[in-house]
Amino acid sequence: MEVVNLTTTDSTGLTAKETSSTGIEDTSLAIVCILAILSVFGSIGNGLVLYVFSRKMDNVTSTVFILALAGTDLITCLVIMPFTAVAIILENELKYDFFCKLYHFLITCNVPLSAFIMVAIAVDRYFCICKPFLHAMNLRRAKIIVVVLSFFAFILGTVTTLAYGVYYRETITHTNQTLNTTMTDSGVGNSSIQITNVTETRIVYRTECNGNYLLISQSVISVYQKIYASLYLLSFLIVLVLYMIIYRSVIKRRRWRQRQRSARPSGKSVASCVTEVEVMELPENNGVSSVKHEECVRLNSETRKSTKGKRDYDFLANIRTAAMLFVVTIVFIIAFLPSWLMAHRLISFNIIIFYMYFLYNVANPVIYSFMNQTFRKELKAMFQRGRKCVVR
Repeated sequence: MEVVNLTTTDSTGLTAKETSSTGIEDTSLAIVCILAILSVFGSIGNGLVLYVFSRKMDNVTSTVFILALAGTDLITCLVIMPFTAVAIILENELKYDFFCKLYHFLITCNVPLSAFIMVAIAVDRYFCICKPFLHAMNLRRAKIIVVVLSFFAFILGTVTTLAYGVYYRETITHTNQTLNTTMTDSGVGNSSIQITNVTETRIVYRTECNGNYLLISQSVISVYQKIYASLYLLSFLIVLVLYMIIYRSVIKRRRWRQRQRSARPSGKSVASCVTEVEVMELPENNGVSSVKHEECVRLNSETRKSTKGKRDYDFLANIRTAAMLFVVTIVFIIAFLPSWLMAHRLISFNIIIFYMYFLYNVANPVIYSFMNQTFRKELKAMFQRGRKCVVR
């Protein structure tokens, strides 16, 4: 019995099947059970993320990307995981060309789209923290980026769809023997056998879903596979560099603030206010001037504290969001890296470890729950409202 190796391996160059001689049925059953559990928990978790972030969270760029990521994860948990479990049970014999192409289309769209959104999130955090005054990212641009990335992932899925199916080109050579008889002058016939080879190309049907090279040549697919595989590596490098720059920027700002605190004199705010209102001061008349001065000191101090406090709050909020999304990115890399290495035969293949990349699609709601206080509050409030409705 053979274990089918589907998903990204087919699209990145690994052969369609990996075989094992012992314990193969137990392994297949274990994978199916794991995928079923992940599908249930992932669908519930990502559904809650979509509900909470679409209704209660702030309308900021990070929310757009989180919603896009949760939507991608929900499709993976709700459709692709069960589809993969069925393919494993059927040993990749999907029988119908439509289902074969649909499966590879979905897996090739969703998997790279997650990587692309990771890059978009890193770019968004870079501009928010390192270049806040450029205002390079806004809601409209964030939505456009999601649409463009989705369209690009759609193209990748379409190319993969054209390369897979259950129909294959088969070349058959027939050998024909012809008896030729020639008459001599003496009336004796000479016989000879002429052998000819006839090559026939035809399309045959097989139940197994694999690459067939009917619509796209093998050389084109080979180039496409290299480009497809390099997209992951490029995404990892971009994300790694951007978060290193973000970390460096946060450390530099923290050091600068510490130097500012240590160098700031105790009476600085009052002195600056006195300088600003020198032209407004009138000759003393029953303490009118001193009252204006005291009011200016108070208002100036409150304004500066308010502005500074808002800037600090926004900066800290961006750092917290960046930290949460950085953890999401790290989980993505850890989950997908073994599968990527196995797909290129850089490490030995283990089918259970390979399918663990689906853990990423389930882990994101857990990360939001632990690292986003607002999300926890909104989730708690939603359950409380639901409990009240049930009691009534």
